[in-house]
Amino acid sequence: MGGAIGREALELALSHPLERTNFSWLGKRSEGKVWDSYSLGDGTRLAIASDRLSAFDRVLSTVPLKGAILAALSAWWFERTRDVAANHLRGMPDPNVLWVLECQPIPVEFVVRAYLTGRSPTSIWTHYAKGERRFGGHALPDGLVRNAPLPRPILTPSTKAPKGERDQSLSKDELFAQGLINPSLYEEAESIALALFERGQAICQSRGLILVDTKYEFGIAPDGRLLLIDELHTPDSSRFWLEEDYHAKFPKGEEPLSLDKEFIRQWLMERGGADGLVQIPPEVRIELAKRYIEVYERLVGGPLSITQVEGPVQRIERNLRAHSFGSKKVKGKVIIRLKKEVLDPQGDVVCKALRALGFDKVREVRVGKLVEVVMDGGDEELALKELQAMSEKLLTNPVMEESEVVIEGVSPNSLHGPEDKKLSPP
Repeated sequence: MGGAIGREALELALSHPLERTNFSWLGKRSEGKVWDSYSLGDGTRLAIASDRLSAFDRVLSTVPLKGAILAALSAWWFERTRDVAANHLRGMPDPNVLWVLECQPIPVEFVVRAYLTGRSPTSIWTHYAKGERRFGGHALPDGLVRNAPLPRPILTPSTKAPKGERDQSLSKDELFAQGLINPSLYEEAESIALALFERGQAICQSRGLILVDTKYEFGIAPDGRLLLIDELHTPDSSRFWLEEDYHAKFPKGEEPLSLDKEFIRQWLMERGGADGLVQIPPEVRIELAKRYIEVYERLVGGPLSITQVEGPVQRIERNLRAHSFGSKKVKGKVIIRLKKEVLDPQGDVVCKALRALGFDKVREVRVGKLVEVVMDGGDEELALKELQAMSEKLLTNPVMEESEVVIEGVSPNSLHGPEDKKLSPP
Protein backbone atom coordinates (compact mmCIF):
# COMPACT_ATOMS: atom_id res chain seq x y z
CA MET A 1 0.00 0.00 0.00
CA GLY A 2 1.00 3.62 -0.39
CA GLY A 3 2.07 5.40 -3.56
CA ALA A 4 4.95 7.80 -4.12
CA ILE A 5 6.42 7.31 -0.64
CA GLY A 6 8.40 4.08 -0.89
CA ARG A 7 9.88 1.87 1.78
CA GLU A 8 13.27 3.59 1.63
CA ALA A 9 11.68 6.97 2.38
CA LEU A 10 9.60 5.46 5.18
CA GLU A 11 12.68 3.85 6.74
CA LEU A 12 14.47 7.19 6.56
CA ALA A 13 11.49 8.93 8.17
CA LEU A 14 11.37 6.20 10.83
CA SER A 15 14.90 7.13 11.87
CA HIS A 16 14.04 10.86 11.90
CA PRO A 17 10.69 11.03 13.72
CA LEU A 18 9.01 14.19 14.84
CA GLU A 19 8.61 13.12 18.46
CA ARG A 20 7.99 16.56 19.96
CA THR A 21 8.82 20.21 19.58
CA ASN A 22 10.02 22.78 22.07
CA PHE A 23 9.85 26.16 20.40
CA SER A 24 10.03 28.40 23.47
CA TRP A 25 10.28 31.44 21.19
CA LEU A 26 6.77 30.80 19.87
CA GLY A 27 4.75 31.16 23.06
CA LYS A 28 3.02 29.02 25.66
CA ARG A 29 3.26 25.33 24.74
CA SER A 30 0.84 22.53 25.53
CA GLU A 31 1.27 18.87 24.61
CA GLY A 32 -1.46 16.38 23.79
CA LYS A 33 -1.10 12.74 22.91
CA VAL A 34 -0.16 13.59 19.34
CA TRP A 35 -0.35 17.35 18.80
CA ASP A 36 1.91 20.08 20.21
CA SER A 37 0.19 23.45 20.46
CA TYR A 38 1.51 26.99 20.89
CA SER A 39 -0.60 29.98 21.88
CA LEU A 40 0.79 32.95 19.98
CA GLY A 41 -0.77 35.65 22.13
CA ASP A 42 -2.61 37.27 19.22
CA GLY A 43 -5.79 35.18 19.21
CA THR A 44 -4.28 32.39 17.12
CA ARG A 45 -2.23 29.30 17.80
CA LEU A 46 -0.05 26.83 15.97
CA ALA A 47 -1.00 23.13 16.12
CA ILE A 48 1.91 20.87 15.22
CA ALA A 49 1.13 17.24 14.40
CA SER A 50 3.89 14.97 15.71
CA ASP A 51 4.61 11.38 14.69
CA ARG A 52 3.64 10.10 18.14
CA LEU A 53 1.44 7.01 18.16
CA SER A 54 -1.16 6.68 20.90
CA ALA A 55 -3.49 3.78 21.62
CA PHE A 56 -5.46 2.75 24.69
CA ASP A 57 -4.88 6.27 26.03
CA ARG A 58 -1.09 5.92 26.00
CA VAL A 59 1.68 7.23 23.79
CA LEU A 60 3.44 4.09 22.57
CA SER A 61 5.90 4.94 19.81
CA THR A 62 6.20 6.90 16.57
CA VAL A 63 4.99 6.24 13.02
CA PRO A 64 6.92 7.64 10.04
CA LEU A 65 5.30 10.72 8.45
CA LYS A 66 2.18 10.28 10.57
CA GLY A 67 2.08 13.91 11.64
CA ALA A 68 2.35 15.22 8.09
CA ILE A 69 -0.51 12.93 7.02
CA LEU A 70 -2.75 14.09 9.86
CA ALA A 71 -2.08 17.78 9.22
CA ALA A 72 -2.46 17.55 5.44
CA LEU A 73 -5.65 15.48 5.58
CA SER A 74 -7.20 17.74 8.21
CA ALA A 75 -6.49 20.83 6.11
CA TRP A 76 -7.89 19.06 3.03
CA TRP A 77 -11.12 18.19 4.84
CA PHE A 78 -11.45 21.60 6.50
CA GLU A 79 -11.38 23.30 3.11
CA ARG A 80 -13.99 20.91 1.68
CA THR A 81 -16.47 21.18 4.53
CA ARG A 82 -16.54 24.93 5.21
CA ASP A 83 -20.06 25.10 3.79
CA VAL A 84 -21.14 22.53 6.39
CA ALA A 85 -19.22 23.81 9.41
CA ALA A 86 -17.14 26.89 10.09
CA ASN A 87 -13.70 25.79 11.33
CA HIS A 88 -10.62 27.21 13.00
CA LEU A 89 -8.12 26.77 10.14
CA ARG A 90 -6.34 29.90 8.89
CA GLY A 91 -3.40 28.41 7.06
CA MET A 92 -0.69 25.78 6.81
CA PRO A 93 2.86 27.17 7.09
CA ASP A 94 4.52 23.73 7.13
CA PRO A 95 3.49 20.16 6.20
CA ASN A 96 3.09 19.34 9.91
CA VAL A 97 1.59 22.63 11.10
CA LEU A 98 -1.89 24.15 11.15
CA TRP A 99 -2.28 27.84 11.95
CA VAL A 100 -5.65 28.14 13.66
CA LEU A 101 -7.92 30.56 15.45
CA GLU A 102 -7.68 30.16 19.21
CA CYS A 103 -10.95 28.86 20.68
CA GLN A 104 -12.25 27.73 24.04
CA PRO A 105 -12.60 23.95 23.60
CA ILE A 106 -15.85 22.26 24.59
CA PRO A 107 -14.90 19.33 26.90
CA VAL A 108 -16.97 16.86 24.89
CA GLU A 109 -16.05 14.64 21.93
CA PHE A 110 -18.86 14.15 19.42
CA VAL A 111 -18.42 10.59 18.16
CA VAL A 112 -20.55 9.57 15.18
CA ARG A 113 -20.81 5.83 14.47
CA ALA A 114 -22.31 4.02 11.50
CA TYR A 115 -21.15 0.45 12.25
CA LEU A 116 -21.11 -1.91 15.23
CA THR A 117 -17.36 -2.25 15.65
CA GLY A 118 -14.36 -1.45 17.84
CA ARG A 119 -12.05 -3.17 20.33
CA SER A 120 -11.43 -0.67 23.10
CA PRO A 121 -13.33 -0.82 26.41
CA THR A 122 -15.37 2.20 25.28
CA SER A 123 -16.30 0.83 21.84
CA ILE A 124 -19.89 0.22 20.84
CA TRP A 125 -19.20 -3.43 19.94
CA THR A 126 -17.60 -4.14 23.34
CA HIS A 127 -20.78 -2.96 25.07
CA TYR A 128 -23.09 -4.74 22.62
CA ALA A 129 -21.19 -8.04 22.96
CA LYS A 130 -21.79 -7.88 26.74
CA GLY A 131 -25.52 -7.79 26.11
CA GLU A 132 -26.03 -4.06 26.52
CA ARG A 133 -28.67 -2.63 24.20
CA ARG A 134 -28.28 1.06 24.98
CA PHE A 135 -25.19 3.03 24.07
CA GLY A 136 -24.68 6.75 24.35
CA GLY A 137 -28.38 7.20 24.99
CA HIS A 138 -29.42 5.22 21.87
CA ALA A 139 -31.40 1.98 21.81
CA LEU A 140 -29.76 -0.78 19.76
CA PRO A 141 -31.72 -3.63 18.14
CA ASP A 142 -31.07 -7.30 18.89
CA GLY A 143 -29.56 -9.62 16.31
CA LEU A 144 -26.67 -7.50 15.09
CA VAL A 145 -23.21 -8.96 14.53
CA ARG A 146 -19.76 -7.47 14.70
CA ASN A 147 -19.06 -4.87 11.98
CA ALA A 148 -22.73 -4.73 10.94
CA PRO A 149 -24.07 -1.36 9.80
CA LEU A 150 -26.28 0.41 12.31
CA PRO A 151 -29.83 1.29 11.22
CA ARG A 152 -28.60 4.88 10.95
CA PRO A 153 -25.53 6.84 12.09
CA ILE A 154 -25.75 7.78 15.75
CA LEU A 155 -24.02 10.41 17.84
CA THR A 156 -22.46 8.98 20.99
CA PRO A 157 -20.72 11.73 22.95
CA SER A 158 -17.90 11.17 25.37
CA THR A 159 -15.89 13.22 27.80
CA LYS A 160 -12.58 14.59 26.60
CA ALA A 161 -10.22 13.25 29.24
CA PRO A 162 -6.87 14.88 30.06
CA LYS A 163 -3.73 13.26 28.68
CA GLY A 164 -3.14 9.89 30.36
CA GLU A 165 -6.78 9.41 31.36
CA ARG A 166 -9.55 7.51 29.60
CA ASP A 167 -12.51 9.11 27.84
CA GLN A 168 -15.94 8.14 29.15
CA SER A 169 -19.00 7.59 26.95
CA LEU A 170 -22.02 9.45 28.31
CA SER A 171 -25.52 10.21 27.14
CA LYS A 172 -26.41 13.82 26.42
CA ASP A 173 -28.51 13.94 29.60
CA GLU A 174 -25.49 12.84 31.62
CA LEU A 175 -23.42 15.57 29.96
CA PHE A 176 -26.05 18.15 30.92
CA ALA A 177 -26.19 16.85 34.49
CA GLN A 178 -22.42 17.20 34.82
CA GLY A 179 -22.49 20.71 33.41
CA LEU A 180 -20.15 19.86 30.55
CA ILE A 181 -22.37 21.46 27.90
CA ASN A 182 -25.79 23.12 27.77
CA PRO A 183 -28.66 21.66 25.71
CA SER A 184 -28.82 24.39 23.06
CA LEU A 185 -25.10 24.22 22.33
CA TYR A 186 -25.27 20.43 22.25
CA GLU A 187 -28.08 20.48 19.70
CA GLU A 188 -26.12 22.87 17.47
CA ALA A 189 -22.98 20.71 17.64
CA GLU A 190 -25.00 17.52 17.12
CA SER A 191 -26.58 18.88 13.94
CA ILE A 192 -23.21 19.95 12.56
CA ALA A 193 -21.54 16.65 13.47
CA LEU A 194 -24.17 14.54 11.71
CA ALA A 195 -24.01 16.79 8.63
CA LEU A 196 -20.21 16.53 8.58
CA PHE A 197 -20.40 12.76 8.83
CA GLU A 198 -22.86 12.60 5.94
CA ARG A 199 -20.51 14.71 3.81
CA GLY A 200 -17.55 12.60 4.87
CA GLN A 201 -19.31 9.34 4.03
CA ALA A 202 -20.28 10.61 0.56
CA ILE A 203 -16.74 11.75 -0.29
CA CYS A 204 -15.21 8.54 1.05
CA GLN A 205 -17.66 6.37 -0.90
CA SER A 206 -16.68 8.17 -4.12
CA ARG A 207 -13.07 7.11 -3.38
CA GLY A 208 -13.84 3.47 -2.59
CA LEU A 209 -13.64 3.99 1.18
CA ILE A 210 -16.09 3.58 4.05
CA LEU A 211 -16.04 6.18 6.82
CA VAL A 212 -16.97 3.83 9.66
CA ASP A 213 -16.94 6.26 12.56
CA THR A 214 -15.16 9.42 13.64
CA LYS A 215 -14.96 12.04 16.35
CA TYR A 216 -15.47 15.78 16.12
CA GLU A 217 -14.36 18.48 18.50
CA PHE A 218 -15.75 21.99 18.77
CA GLY A 219 -14.73 25.23 20.39
CA ILE A 220 -16.11 28.69 21.02
CA ALA A 221 -14.39 31.45 19.06
CA PRO A 222 -13.71 34.87 20.64
CA ASP A 223 -16.73 36.25 18.77
CA GLY A 224 -18.98 33.53 20.25
CA ARG A 225 -19.27 31.34 17.15
CA LEU A 226 -19.19 27.56 17.41
CA LEU A 227 -16.23 26.33 15.36
CA LEU A 228 -14.98 22.89 14.36
CA ILE A 229 -11.49 22.46 15.82
CA ASP A 230 -8.78 19.82 16.27
CA GLU A 231 -8.36 17.41 13.31
CA LEU A 232 -10.92 16.14 10.83
CA HIS A 233 -11.56 12.70 9.26
CA THR A 234 -8.02 11.40 9.73
CA PRO A 235 -6.92 7.79 10.35
CA ASP A 236 -6.20 8.85 13.94
CA SER A 237 -9.67 10.21 14.62
CA SER A 238 -11.67 7.88 12.33
CA ARG A 239 -12.02 4.32 11.14
CA PHE A 240 -11.71 3.63 7.42
CA TRP A 241 -12.42 0.42 5.51
CA LEU A 242 -12.00 -0.37 1.84
CA GLU A 243 -15.53 -0.66 0.47
CA GLU A 244 -14.81 -3.63 -1.80
CA ASP A 245 -12.88 -5.47 0.93
CA TYR A 246 -15.65 -4.93 3.49
CA HIS A 247 -18.43 -6.25 1.25
CA ALA A 248 -16.34 -9.32 0.41
CA LYS A 249 -15.45 -10.17 4.03
CA PHE A 250 -18.48 -9.14 6.09
CA PRO A 251 -20.77 -11.96 4.83
CA LYS A 252 -18.05 -14.45 5.82
CA GLY A 253 -17.69 -12.99 9.30
CA GLU A 254 -14.14 -11.89 8.52
CA GLU A 255 -12.52 -8.70 9.72
CA PRO A 256 -12.22 -5.95 7.10
CA LEU A 257 -8.85 -4.41 6.42
CA SER A 258 -8.33 -1.42 8.74
CA LEU A 259 -6.71 1.65 7.23
CA ASP A 260 -6.46 3.40 10.57
CA LYS A 261 -5.29 3.03 14.15
CA GLU A 262 -7.47 -0.06 14.64
CA PHE A 263 -4.63 -2.00 12.98
CA ILE A 264 -2.28 -1.24 15.85
CA ARG A 265 -4.94 -1.85 18.51
CA GLN A 266 -5.56 -5.33 17.08
CA TRP A 267 -1.82 -6.02 16.85
CA LEU A 268 -1.34 -5.07 20.51
CA MET A 269 -4.33 -7.04 21.79
CA GLU A 270 -3.18 -10.18 19.99
CA ARG A 271 0.04 -9.90 21.99
CA GLY A 272 -1.51 -8.95 25.30
CA GLY A 273 -0.20 -5.44 24.90
CA ALA A 274 -3.26 -3.32 25.59
CA ASP A 275 -1.34 -1.99 28.61
CA GLY A 276 1.13 -0.37 26.20
CA LEU A 277 4.12 -2.39 27.42
CA VAL A 278 4.75 -4.31 24.19
CA GLN A 279 7.42 -2.77 21.99
CA ILE A 280 6.19 -2.15 18.45
CA PRO A 281 8.80 -3.21 15.86
CA PRO A 282 9.80 -1.00 12.89
CA GLU A 283 8.01 -3.15 10.29
CA VAL A 284 4.68 -2.76 12.09
CA ARG A 285 5.09 1.01 12.35
CA ILE A 286 5.95 1.19 8.65
CA GLU A 287 2.90 -0.92 7.78
CA LEU A 288 0.68 1.48 9.72
CA ALA A 289 2.25 4.40 7.86
CA LYS A 290 1.44 2.69 4.55
CA ARG A 291 -2.21 2.37 5.57
CA TYR A 292 -2.41 6.03 6.55
CA ILE A 293 -0.84 6.97 3.21
CA GLU A 294 -3.39 4.78 1.43
CA VAL A 295 -6.22 6.81 2.98
CA TYR A 296 -4.53 10.11 2.12
CA GLU A 297 -3.84 9.23 -1.49
CA ARG A 298 -7.28 7.76 -2.14
CA LEU A 299 -8.97 10.86 -0.75
CA VAL A 300 -6.72 13.54 -2.17
CA GLY A 301 -6.27 11.78 -5.50
CA GLY A 302 -2.50 12.17 -5.60
CA PRO A 303 0.69 11.10 -3.86
CA LEU A 304 1.76 12.34 -0.46
CA SER A 305 4.65 14.71 -1.13
CA ILE A 306 7.18 15.42 1.61
CA THR A 307 10.17 17.36 0.32
CA GLN A 308 12.32 16.87 3.40
CA VAL A 309 12.13 13.81 5.61
CA GLU A 310 15.28 14.41 7.64
CA GLY A 311 15.38 17.09 10.34
CA PRO A 312 11.64 17.80 10.69
CA VAL A 313 12.13 20.05 13.72
CA GLN A 314 14.64 22.22 11.87
CA ARG A 315 12.40 22.37 8.79
CA ILE A 316 9.40 23.44 10.87
CA GLU A 317 11.37 26.16 12.65
CA ARG A 318 12.71 27.46 9.35
CA ASN A 319 9.24 27.62 7.81
CA LEU A 320 7.65 29.24 10.84
CA ARG A 321 10.33 31.91 11.05
CA ALA A 322 10.01 32.53 7.30
CA HIS A 323 6.33 33.36 7.89
CA SER A 324 7.20 35.66 10.83
CA PHE A 325 5.68 33.41 13.49
CA GLY A 326 7.28 34.07 16.85
CA SER A 327 9.00 37.26 15.72
CA LYS A 328 8.21 40.08 18.10
CA LYS A 329 7.07 43.39 16.66
CA VAL A 330 7.32 46.92 18.02
CA LYS A 331 4.61 49.36 17.04
CA GLY A 332 5.35 53.06 17.19
CA LYS A 333 4.42 56.36 15.60
CA VAL A 334 6.13 59.52 14.47
CA ILE A 335 4.21 62.81 14.64
CA ILE A 336 5.42 65.70 12.45
CA ARG A 337 4.05 69.21 13.08
CA LEU A 338 5.04 72.87 13.02
CA LYS A 339 6.97 74.19 15.99
CA LYS A 340 4.90 76.08 18.55
CA GLU A 341 6.56 79.39 17.73
CA VAL A 342 5.59 78.99 14.07
CA LEU A 343 2.14 80.12 12.94
CA ASP A 344 -0.11 77.24 11.87
CA PRO A 345 -2.78 78.60 9.45
CA GLN A 346 -4.29 75.16 8.91
CA GLY A 347 -4.57 74.67 12.64
CA ASP A 348 -6.34 78.01 12.99
CA VAL A 349 -8.86 77.05 10.30
CA VAL A 350 -9.61 73.73 11.98
CA CYS A 351 -9.85 75.41 15.40
CA LYS A 352 -12.45 77.93 14.13
CA ALA A 353 -14.42 75.17 12.39
CA LEU A 354 -14.57 73.08 15.57
CA ARG A 355 -15.73 76.07 17.64
CA ALA A 356 -18.41 76.79 15.04
CA LEU A 357 -19.63 73.22 15.46
CA GLY A 358 -20.19 73.83 19.16
CA PHE A 359 -16.88 72.69 20.65
CA ASP A 360 -16.42 75.95 22.60
CA LYS A 361 -13.61 74.68 24.82
CA VAL A 362 -11.19 74.24 21.88
CA ARG A 363 -8.48 76.90 22.16
CA GLU A 364 -5.73 75.70 19.84
CA VAL A 365 -5.23 73.11 17.10
CA ARG A 366 -1.91 72.06 15.58
CA VAL A 367 -2.17 70.15 12.31
CA GLY A 368 0.55 67.69 11.37
CA LYS A 369 1.38 64.29 9.89
CA LEU A 370 1.13 60.91 11.63
CA VAL A 371 3.32 58.03 10.49
CA GLU A 372 2.64 54.60 12.08
CA VAL A 373 5.48 52.09 11.97
CA VAL A 374 5.67 48.36 12.78
CA MET A 375 9.22 47.06 13.26
CA ASP A 376 10.75 43.62 13.71
CA GLY A 377 12.38 42.89 17.04
CA GLY A 378 11.17 43.20 20.61
CA ASP A 379 13.68 45.72 22.02
CA GLU A 380 11.82 48.98 22.75
CA GLU A 381 15.03 50.96 23.41
CA LEU A 382 16.51 50.05 20.03
CA ALA A 383 13.16 50.68 18.35
CA LEU A 384 13.00 54.15 19.90
CA LYS A 385 16.43 55.01 18.50
CA GLU A 386 15.36 53.76 15.06
CA LEU A 387 12.18 55.83 15.15
CA GLN A 388 14.09 58.95 16.23
CA ALA A 389 16.43 58.49 13.27
CA MET A 390 13.40 58.05 10.99
CA SER A 391 11.75 61.18 12.39
CA GLU A 392 14.77 63.30 11.42
CA LYS A 393 14.56 62.01 7.86
CA LEU A 394 10.81 62.72 7.73
CA LEU A 395 11.25 66.43 8.53
CA THR A 396 10.94 68.39 5.28
CA ASN A 397 11.86 71.70 6.96
CA PRO A 398 13.78 71.18 10.23
CA VAL A 399 13.79 74.92 10.88
CA MET A 400 9.99 75.09 11.10
CA GLU A 401 9.00 71.48 11.93
CA GLU A 402 9.44 69.26 14.94
CA SER A 403 8.82 65.57 15.55
CA GLU A 404 7.54 63.43 18.38
CA VAL A 405 8.21 59.70 18.69
CA VAL A 406 5.92 57.35 20.63
CA ILE A 407 6.37 53.61 21.26
CA GLU A 408 2.93 52.00 21.55
CA GLY A 409 4.02 48.54 22.66
CA VAL A 410 5.48 45.17 21.81
CA SER A 411 3.42 42.35 20.29
CA PRO A 412 4.43 38.75 21.13
CA ASN A 413 3.99 37.82 17.47
CA SER A 414 3.12 39.50 14.21
CA LEU A 415 0.65 42.32 14.83
CA HIS A 416 -1.31 41.45 11.74
CA GLY A 417 -0.42 37.79 11.33
CA PRO A 418 1.26 36.19 8.33
CA GLU A 419 -0.44 36.69 5.01
CA ASP A 420 -3.08 34.02 4.38
CA LYS A 421 -2.06 33.76 0.73
CA LYS A 422 1.30 32.37 1.83
CA LEU A 423 -0.31 29.73 3.95
CA SER A 424 -2.74 28.02 1.60
CA PRO A 425 -3.61 24.49 2.74
CA PRO A 426 -3.68 21.68 0.16
